[in-house]
Amino acid sequence: MTGLTIILEILFALGLLVLVLTLWRRYRSSPSDARGMGTVKRLYFYGVCFVSLFMVINGAILLVQVLAESFSGTTMFAKSSGIVAGGIALVVVGFPLWVFHWRMIQVRALNVPAESQTLIRKFYIYLLLGVSLSMAANSIVGLLRWILGVEAFSGYDLGGFIAWLAIWLMHWRLELREGQTTRENALIRQFYIYSVCLISLAALCFGLGRMIYFLLLDGYQIASSSVVFLNESGGAWRPSVRDALVSFVVGGTIWLKHWGITPKEWTGLGNLTTESLILKVYLHICVVVGGVVLTFTALGITLTGIFQWLLSATDERLLTHFEFIPGTIALFSVGTGLWIYHTWLLHEAQSYTEDRIDPAGRPYLYLVMTIGVVLLAVGMFFLVGTILDLLINFATDVTNKDESLERLSTSLSLLVIGSITWLYHWKISQNVISVEGLQETSALARRAHVMFVIGVGVISSLVSASIILFIVLKDILDSDVTLSTINDIGMPLSLILALSIILPYYYSIYRREKVLVSPVSRQHNFARKEVSIIIGAEHVGLVEMIEELLGYSIVVIPWIDDESFVPDMTRNECREIAIRVAETPGRRVTLIASHNGLDMYSHT
Repeated sequence: MTGLTIILEILFALGLLVLVLTLWRRYRSSPSDARGMGTVKRLYFYGVCFVSLFMVINGAILLVQVLAESFSGTTMFAKSSGIVAGGIALVVVGFPLWVFHWRMIQVRALNVPAESQTLIRKFYIYLLLGVSLSMAANSIVGLLRWILGVEAFSGYDLGGFIAWLAIWLMHWRLELREGQTTRENALIRQFYIYSVCLISLAALCFGLGRMIYFLLLDGYQIASSSVVFLNESGGAWRPSVRDALVSFVVGGTIWLKHWGITPKEWTGLGNLTTESLILKVYLHICVVVGGVVLTFTALGITLTGIFQWLLSATDERLLTHFEFIPGTIALFSVGTGLWIYHTWLLHEAQSYTEDRIDPAGRPYLYLVMTIGVVLLAVGMFFLVGTILDLLINFATDVTNKDESLERLSTSLSLLVIGSITWLYHWKISQNVISVEGLQETSALARRAHVMFVIGVGVISSLVSASIILFIVLKDILDSDVTLSTINDIGMPLSLILALSIILPYYYSIYRREKVLVSPVSRQHNFARKEVSIIIGAEHVGLVEMIEELLGYSIVVIPWIDDESFVPDMTRNECREIAIRVAETPGRRVTLIASHNGLDMYSHT
């Protein structure tokens, strides 16, 4: 969980930085009369409220801790004088300070309605919501661990849960009353909601995965006869399972609460493709980081184990060798669940647009394709390196069979997963081009994918070539060119050989698409004609596409009969119509919607 926690913290910090910079830029560009009271004054009041409220909360937690532990017999009240004094001091000093400043803020918000919608106020409220929720969740985890018998009772957890939950409820209800009337405030709300959803979903999946793993592990160990009786630390109710259950319950409760309160246009039930960029980022993180990475990790571990067994890289018993199966099943179950659910949401987003592939679908397609090509390259790297090691070992009569076979197993598993993933999604992208036309080759996601592969490949090749040149020249100058020189350049040479297969193909794609989408190739220089079209009411998208391809406007004659309709045509089919219009001998052309597309009649 530590690695996942670090990734989530980095993503949250980067997202918060981008949000703050975006909001500040918009705030600075807003009219001065829309800002209410001065910025400096507002920063002072909310800053003092934040600090004083923290003083009150911590003081209240200390007092509740002493009372709870005294009643439970954990700590004697007489021995807690320092804690009691500290708690009373924090409350006595902080509470009046907070009441005075918060009352001034609320009076100002009532007298000037625009004050309740200022960025600083919304940032303050949602910052408190995030902090209080995280602290309350941490406290309830401690209480549930005590209830389930994992750890001793802590009055601090009880006080923390009560105090922080009260703060969260207070500010949540305040925000529900005020709402968000500006785009910037809605952006802050979305960032809070989806940050909480992401972190709580990670906790839910972590707990679920660990429960599945431990339950399967016990059954697998009994089936493999590696254990006959489970000791006290084992079994379905072991402390590790209870810990996982706590993570699952707390994370699931928070996720369901926040995911369930999101407006319908943010949850796949409305037009999420045009409103919430943060939602699309959230969905892609869940799909790619949560779904794809976990699923591919499980498949990679499983395939590596199978190849190791088939290549006889291990002398273990069959069931002993495959002890990793419970862990991979847990990873695979959680990963595919995340993948399927959030991919469905992405497809829901795509279904609300007229494009066959829109900005909600392209990033997913090319992100997964990027993962596939990276796995393919790493697999080639390991395979070439293993072959070089075997050749060097054969020449020097030094045999390290087990290590070579393990690397070969890893490379084969990466090659299988990477090649299937890349080929499948690459075929989809090529089919999109055949349907939508050359505009897909200039899509940002596709260009970013192609340039990423080329850029990373070129940089890696240059670094590897520099390392090889350095090692060779050093050994030449030292008169020490031996087989060890080849061994030293094995890794960078393996990388260059692996990239020499991928880079030329991607560079050819880049060159071909650059020519296809260049201004010269896109300029038709069609002679202007008087074109009219007889078509049904829902014609806007089709007519605009034909006008774009012709380079001039056409006259629309509405077809009002009951049998009127609009044909479903791709961009390539519309391009053929434009070319036929240009090639017809007549100066005037009439297009009529039909079941075969558009019938064309040329006349003078």
